[in-house]
Amino acid sequence: MGMETQVETKLHPVLSYDWGLMAPELVVLVTAILVLVCDLLLPRKNPRRFLGAFAVLGVLLAMALMIAHLGGEPKEILGEQFRMDAFSQAFKLIILAAVAFSLVQIIYDGGRKEADTRAEYLYLMLTAALGAMIMVSSADLIPMYIGLETMSIASYIMAGIRKRDVKSNEAAFKYIVYGGAASAALLYGFSFIYGLTGSTNLYTIGERLPEAWNSGYSFILMIGFGLMLVGFGFKVSTVPFHMWAPDVYEGSPIPTVSFLSVASKAAGLAMMMRVFFLAFYGDLMESKLPAIGWLLSIVAAASMIIGTTTALHQVDVKRLMAYSSIGQAGYLLVPFAMMSTLMFDQMLFFLVAYLLMNLGLFTVLLVVGQSGDTNLRIFAGLYRRSPWLALAATLFLLSLAGFPFTAGFFGKFYILLGTLAMGNWWLPVLMAVTTVISYAFYFKIVRQMYLRVPAVADRLKVPPVLGLLILFAAVGNLVLVVYPGLAFDLMHQYFPVIQQFFTPATPAL
Repeated sequence: MGMETQVETKLHPVLSYDWGLMAPELVVLVTAILVLVCDLLLPRKNPRRFLGAFAVLGVLLAMALMIAHLGGEPKEILGEQFRMDAFSQAFKLIILAAVAFSLVQIIYDGGRKEADTRAEYLYLMLTAALGAMIMVSSADLIPMYIGLETMSIASYIMAGIRKRDVKSNEAAFKYIVYGGAASAALLYGFSFIYGLTGSTNLYTIGERLPEAWNSGYSFILMIGFGLMLVGFGFKVSTVPFHMWAPDVYEGSPIPTVSFLSVASKAAGLAMMMRVFFLAFYGDLMESKLPAIGWLLSIVAAASMIIGTTTALHQVDVKRLMAYSSIGQAGYLLVPFAMMSTLMFDQMLFFLVAYLLMNLGLFTVLLVVGQSGDTNLRIFAGLYRRSPWLALAATLFLLSLAGFPFTAGFFGKFYILLGTLAMGNWWLPVLMAVTTVISYAFYFKIVRQMYLRVPAVADRLKVPPVLGLLILFAAVGNLVLVVYPGLAFDLMHQYFPVIQQFFTPATPAL
């Protein structure tokens, strides 16, 4: 599939653009600034919980503005440096939903130990969300990288937000070391691509790369691709770039882990898809670079195998979920390795299911682990202490495991069918095998909830707002199970990703 439409690089006067296109980003930015200013002006002893509610309302307003613009034609500002299309809208809604969950978790998290950092935590989370939104809203390498660094730097600080916690300090240190190296590799890869094409616009790059390949620069092009894969692999936490994840998950507060496991992963995946599909997809991919699909298949397979088998030996819930996240990243890469645009819908369905089941379980963990302990034993006898909470956790765990007739099962099943339709059989077989293996470590938590005696016999108190979050995630999972066709119909109606992805947008004037 070649790029037949020439990209117009003409820039209009800045004030002539319709900046309302960036309304969701501007709302998030203004909310972060207001939270920061209020935190600075309020006396130190004043409670700051209302700032959390204000931050959540800001994110919900941004989501409402995003929903109001669904179904429109692709629009851009400053020569595709900011782009609003169905692809960016879908991923930004996933990111904002994950951020809303994480912000509520911040409000109820043991700001116990460091209550003075709660407001800092809020505007750092909002800043990371802004960076993630910029990442998925651009078809140009420069703003993409700026968004990536904005999100990453805020994430490094959120990992170490508990200054008096040694594990949190260790998590932040390891995260920034790995992240800096991966970011450098990604930027170096971008520089190779820019040197070959003379442009940072992805549509222009897609047109010029075949010429660079045919001119004898194939080796340099492959080096650039490999370096970019390192950077993207880090953000999505795939093997062999996953080493940071277990320690960072274990040492970071639960709201940070929630953000990293869903919002950060979704943003990294969206950026990866933008770059690789627009730059390498089409004639170049089909005739010159079939090895790219094989390389991505190997990364996906390794992530599924190592993530799943290593999780079997974990006794800390957050470390277990880190390796689970690595395995889930492998499942997400399976359709990507096929380099087929027909699998966008399957990936979006899986991401929505992953959002609900993952953040639902982390919210349960926040309630159960009120003492700060995250060992598996904290789930002991949960069914006796809070039956409905145990049932919700069971639903999330079964869905994460891909147990039949759960949202996670349908997400994996659609990916498996799509991969088989592309003529690949070994990746679907590996998906099925690793899914069955994953039952062992997910069911360790289920066994604790139903077959172990609780250390404390008191009824577990669940804050009403966290209870509503858990209920929302559980109901969302059940809706995806009962009406999976409805989810796909809504995606086709409001998120025509395939139709808009390869089309250069018109300036928003």
